[in-house]
This record gives sequence, structure tokens and C-alpha cells, in this order.
Amino acid sequence: MTLKEIASQIREISAKRKAFAEKLRSEIKFSSIGDVDLKGLRIAGVDGGFLAKQKHGVSFVIRRAVGVCFEYGEKLQTSYLPSKNPSPEVIPVSYILEEHEFNTYASLLRVEREIQVAIESAKRFKPNVLILDGSVVLYPANRPKSSSLAFKKYEEVIQLFNELYLFCLENSIALVGAVEDSRSMKLCKKAISDDKLLLKFSDTIVLSHIMEKGTRTDIMEYSESAELPILQDIGEFSKKLFSFYLRASDYDLPLRIDFLSNNPREDVEQISKIMLAISNNFKEYTYPSVLIEADARAKLSEKDLMFIDKAISSEVGFSPDLMSFRREKRVV
Repeated sequence: MTLKEIASQIREISAKRKAFAEKLRSEIKFSSIGDVDLKGLRIAGVDGGFLAKQKHGVSFVIRRAVGVCFEYGEKLQTSYLPSKNPSPEVIPVSYILEEHEFNTYASLLRVEREIQVAIESAKRFKPNVLILDGSVVLYPANRPKSSSLAFKKYEEVIQLFNELYLFCLENSIALVGAVEDSRSMKLCKKAISDDKLLLKFSDTIVLSHIMEKGTRTDIMEYSESAELPILQDIGEFSKKLFSFYLRASDYDLPLRIDFLSNNPREDVEQISKIMLAISNNFKEYTYPSVLIEADARAKLSEKDLMFIDKAISSEVGFSPDLMSFRREKRVV
């Protein structure tokens, strides 16, 4: 297929999607988001980074999470937790797991540290808003089978989420999740279309055709199904989770926002104003500025992984347990 043919196909799909979006317009309520004065507000964000390396006998996970708090006054004051440049934590995994199970376990270790830091940030900074990178709920893919060795870690992470939810509700902290690249199809699935291909694209793509800058959608329940195991695991808190989309720029896709609330109709007004105000610094990358800073402090690179891998091997010496898989040794 030539480049012209590929471009033609993309234009055709885009035109169909735009037509579908126009049909969907009447089913979606859009609201303009007003301005907000950030002065006097404390807005915290938490992000984490992690890397994982499987070996034949002992694998390890490297993780780090950073909480950042912006306090808006005459000058912006920035605080960090546990510090501005914390050292990454290395966690050895001595039991053998299948690749999928190991990936789930490693992901749970990452989330565990992020929620631990989120709880610590909520207690130390006492922010008006606490923003997580991603949803305010564990993704379904992170729930292992009850027979898995990773299930105990999952239960511990769920306990941490419940602790975070309770603290935020009791201390009037708006707990918000900013989903950077949402793949949700909740709105699209509500619409009727003869073209099943259209329904397999994310809400953000479809909304980009009909949603104006500075607006938000109406709130939605986080999930239409209360039967999801993860929602059952968090109990009554599952009834306090809601979502909406906002658009901060004509040059970027709408951003999905999840939040925890006892009064969602009231809270969405202030949350949307704050999220819009702190997410429009770059017209082609609309994301909360406090999370951009947290990501810069928490992210880990492959160089970090290589350095730690070599340091461990040097300290231990030759060991079959630390031998890499053959597929990683292949010479092209």
C-alpha cells in the first residue's frame, strides 16, 4: 500500500468518525468551564516510575514515586515528598513467576508505592486537590487470580486505596485521577452505529470532533457495572467514583478525569475549573502541571536499569540465579 493510499484510508475513517460524532452530539451534554483563582490553593500530584528485570532465578523491580505540592500565592511554592530527587528502591523477587504474572506483580509494586506516597502527601501537604497520574482505581488488568502468588500484594494495594479514599473524604480533599491517554469507549458504546469499527475507537477521539476548548462533559458513573471484581473489592467507595472529560486545547485530545466524591454534582464544578487552569500550559500537551513535575522527578530510564543490574551482578558475582534469558543474548 502506497503512502497516498494509506492517507486516503485514514481520511475516510476520520470522515466516518466525524459523522458518527455529529450523531452523538445530541446525546452528550457539554458545559462551559469557568475561571478560577488559584491563589490560596494547595494542589498536589503523585506520579511514579518503575522498571522490571526478569532473571532465571531472582528477578527485581525498581520503583520510585514522588509527591509534588504547588501552593499558589504571590509566588508559587513547591514542595516534594519524600524529596526532590529520591533514590529508587530495588525489590528482589525470588520466586518464579510466569511472565504475565510477574508483570502484574511488578505493576502492583509500582502502584503500591504511588498510593503510599499519595497517602503521605495528603497527610503532610493537606492539599485542596490531590491528583493521581492515571485513574483513582486500579485497572482491571492489575487484578491477579486469587490463586496467584501476586494476589496477596493485590489485597495490600486495595487496602491502601481504601485508606486513601477514607482520608480524602474525611479531610475534604478532592481526590482526582488524570488519565493521560484514555482508551475508554463508554460514550461511544451508548451510541448506535452500523459500523462496528467506529465503536472500537476511544471516546477522546470521537469527542475531539465535537468538543470545544474550555468545556466538559456531564459526569458519568465510573463504571456502569458494579459487578467488576475490583469495584466489589473497594466496597462502598465504588459508589463514590465518577468521571468526565474536559478539553483544554483545540490542539490536543480531551482529557479524562476520574474523581472520588460524596457530592459529585457540586464538586465537579470546582474540580473542572482547577483541572482546566493547571492543564493548559502547553496547547499540544494538556496535562496537569503538577503531574508533569512529578513525572520529571519520578521517571526511571533504561540506563538506571542497566546500572543497577550491573551493580547487583558485580556485588553477587557469577550466579545462575542472575543469568539473563537466552532470548536477550541473541546476536542479530
